[in-house]
Order: sequence, then C-alpha cells, then structure tokens
Amino acid sequence: MFRPSGGTYLTNHMKRLHILIPAVVALTLLGAACTKTTTNSNVADTNQTVQTDEIRYAGQAGKNALELLAQSYDIETTPEGFVNEINGRRPADRQFWAFYVNGAQASVGAKDYITTDTDQISWILEDFN
Repeated sequence: MFRPSGGTYLTNHMKRLHILIPAVVALTLLGAACTKTTTNSNVADTNQTVQTDEIRYAGQAGKNALELLAQSYDIETTPEGFVNEINGRRPADRQFWAFYVNGAQASVGAKDYITTDTDQISWILEDFN
C-alpha cells in the first residue's frame, strides 16, 4: 500500500475517525431512545398480560378498583374481593398482590374503593413481613 509522506495519510484517517466515532455514538443513542416501555393506562383493553410484578391503571369515576381490574385482566378473587391471581400470575408462598391508590397502600379493599378520574391504581406483588 502506498502511503504519502508528510503525514497526510494519518491526517486523512484521523478526519475519518472524527466523523465515524460521533456517528456510531449517535446511532447507539438513537437505538436506546427507541426502546419502548409500556404501562397499562387503558383499562378497556382486554388483551393485556401481566409480565411484571406491578400493574397500573387509571381510576374511573364511580367504579370500584376491583371492577376496573376485572375489565382488563383475567383475575381470581375470594368472595370478599381479595385478589389471588392476575392473568395467571399467582403470588409465591409468603407473597400477595398489594393494592395501592396514588402511590399509597389503600386503607380499604379494592372492592370497596370507589375510584375517581384522577386516581392511579397499582397492584404490586409484595412479600409478607
């Protein structure tokens, strides 16, 4: 391979690297930015599955939290309204589905909690203490 004298070969390659490196970094960042994270915000969608240990949905004025959960998920409950299973996700020994409203653990059961349009409901798989 012929290499010109006077350092022009190295200078040309350095110029190419100055272009190539930022392009690779930009493409990497673009790929990372395109990663999609989804949460359940549309209770009307009935084809959802639980893939994590937490689900969320918005409240709807006048409907109880258990009713809204049952609209979007296949659930198993006790007659009292205790949630045993959500879309086939049953808690392991010493775990349970904890019911939260607006980030705080609810003081009543989901069957008794009448939601508002501004409520954010969460179900989190937690361990018994």
